Amino acid sequence: MTLFRMKCGCNSKVLKHIVVCQRESLLIERGVSPESVIFVESGKVEITVPGEDKSLHLAVAGPGKVFGLRAVVAEGPPEITVRCMEECGIAEVSREQFLNVVRDNPRAYVAIARVLSSDLLMAENLRRRLRARSNREHISG
Repeated sequence: MTLFRMKCGCNSKVLKHIVVCQRESLLIERGVSPESVIFVESGKVEITVPGEDKSLHLAVAGPGKVFGLRAVVAEGPPEITVRCMEECGIAEVSREQFLNVVRDNPRAYVAIARVLSSDLLMAENLRRRLRARSNREHISG
């Protein structure tokens, strides 16, 4: 059980829906609000954002990573796409069930804040990389 799952109270009683997803399976699609919070239990996933010509690689993540959290908590569509790079074990918690667990477990708020803070840092690092790339292209062009 991941540290986040323990802190937010998502134990095996809550995580009833566990599936194996094949390579190239789409877990989160940019702009499409997920119906659940997704926990990567095994395998690797790629996180991308759309670019001008093609998708931009953000990161590779594995066991312990949580997706759909911001979309479920803030009730907005995700800005990223998450795809399995290999066969992955995925645990899902429905939006309703997750929000009920959070309401009943005050420790979950800190765990959620940490995950969202980490995601914000990743987005800021991407913004800096894109700005540096744009500046280099502008100078060389």
